[in-house]
Amino acid sequence: MAYTKKILLTSLSGQLGGLELRLRDEARFLNNLGHSAELAINPFPEIYPWVEHLKQEGIPFHFFDPPPFFEEWRWRRFNKLRAYLFHRQFYKQRKADLVHVALAWTETGGTRLWLAHKANIPTVISVHNAFPYGEFTSWHQNILFESFQSVKAVYAVSDSALDHFVKIFSRFLKNDTRLEIIYNPVDIHKFQPSEQAGRMGRVQLGMPEHAIVLGVVGRLDEQKRPELFIDVFAALKLEFPDLFLLFIGQGNLEAQCRKKVTNLGLERSVQFTGFQRDVQNILPVLNLHVLLSSLEGFGIATAEAMACGVPVIATDVPGSRDILRNSHAGVLVPKDDFHQIVECLRNLIVDEKKRNFMAQQGPIEVKQRFSSEIIGKKLENFYQNIL
Repeated sequence: MAYTKKILLTSLSGQLGGLELRLRDEARFLNNLGHSAELAINPFPEIYPWVEHLKQEGIPFHFFDPPPFFEEWRWRRFNKLRAYLFHRQFYKQRKADLVHVALAWTETGGTRLWLAHKANIPTVISVHNAFPYGEFTSWHQNILFESFQSVKAVYAVSDSALDHFVKIFSRFLKNDTRLEIIYNPVDIHKFQPSEQAGRMGRVQLGMPEHAIVLGVVGRLDEQKRPELFIDVFAALKLEFPDLFLLFIGQGNLEAQCRKKVTNLGLERSVQFTGFQRDVQNILPVLNLHVLLSSLEGFGIATAEAMACGVPVIATDVPGSRDILRNSHAGVLVPKDDFHQIVECLRNLIVDEKKRNFMAQQGPIEVKQRFSSEIIGKKLENFYQNIL
């Protein structure tokens, strides 16, 4: 790029997930383009192992935790004053040319947007979920009308995410604000089929070489519905005694899920790996990747599993639907139809030929739609047009 710019990427995070990993990857990408990109992150549970990874990768970061006067109702006026007096200068002290605010949910990010506007720094927004429709109070509306004066562009990680965002926020957008869809990228050189990784992973996990392994990469939280997956697995286990289940991730429901597994007597068939930095080495262990979310922004784990040649099943919700609509590598199932979810998985477990066909199609589809090379060009054009 012709001009080196300082870009701050920030969000209000509650836990480590796809949004945070996307910001990390985007900071790395921008630095590789010759810009100076830094993360501005707030403390959240399990952040410090991730912080160590950021240090190892050499990605600059700062802790930034202004009082959430937009996101929280209590003491909002007092917190707004505190934020203006003591946190507005953070952007200027970092000498930022652009602030990127990532929105994880409808009501998150308003504080950071407003502070960037008050610091007279242009902003871009990235949208990482298909937000539920709702109304803002007059308090929130006034802040948004003011904040969006500095918003130059918005991108969403899926068609559904952008559609929901526009329906909710259209009144605040200026007429010349750029709107784009830029999917989460998949590094197809890292995520690729590997029979060797699959065999080694099974040995390390103590799973039989020829067992059928269901699994999911994702947070153990309400949105991902891991307890529903346990119930589905328990129903299938009655017919397939050698079935295994693998949870790859961490979250606030882990203890609850472990207790449920114990109560159902499934301890020998269910494993929790916790957060895995090199998830590409464990995905090939799976015969089927199953994401039963109630809502998704994009579903990066689904695309990464496809790239690894793992057939995928996901609930027919925004985000996952954007990936698997017309796909030959995966199947969409009704979100709230337990019996149909079980039946779909049962059919795929017994139909090895169908699974093999889906496994072959996954890497092809990901390369055509979600590869880092394709998404990188879109990101480069996005920032170039703004900077």
